[in-house]
Amino acid sequence: MQHGRKTRRSVTPLIMGAVIGAVSMVFAAPVVAQTGFEAPPQQAQIEVSDGELASFADAMGDLQEIQFEAQSEVNEMVESSELDTARFNEIHNALNNPEFDMPADVTDGERDTYESLIGSIGEVEQEMQADIQTVVADAGLEVERFNEIAMAVQSDPELFERLQEYMQ
Repeated sequence: MQHGRKTRRSVTPLIMGAVIGAVSMVFAAPVVAQTGFEAPPQQAQIEVSDGELASFADAMGDLQEIQFEAQSEVNEMVESSELDTARFNEIHNALNNPEFDMPADVTDGERDTYESLIGSIGEVEQEMQADIQTVVADAGLEVERFNEIAMAVQSDPELFERLQEYMQ
């Protein structure tokens, strides 16, 4: 196989359903409750002031918008390329998941298009990360504290309920 070498990519395409960690963690809780899957193990509860929770909720709304815009941009990039989304995902899975093999019919052109898209997606991801840091800072939270609150929301049903009040 000409391109059988597997490489690891740090960029995870948004078109494959990846989401910003904090956004997915916070909004996965309702899915967990609805589907009956067990919640993550309880972690030590942290104190979160009403002000911090309000700031966190404001940031979450902005982060959802950032995620949506980035995902739309990536989808548009892939759809306007020579690869369709399914083919892009097929090649991406083969390169990044040891359970998938590279399709034998991947052409050099497809591989080049994929590599170019990965570079562009990486740029979008970097912009998104910078925007995330700005939103969190503008909300008056340190990134570390934001992440602590995101983790706590996942493991503390009372905190999750409080957050929902701020997000309405």
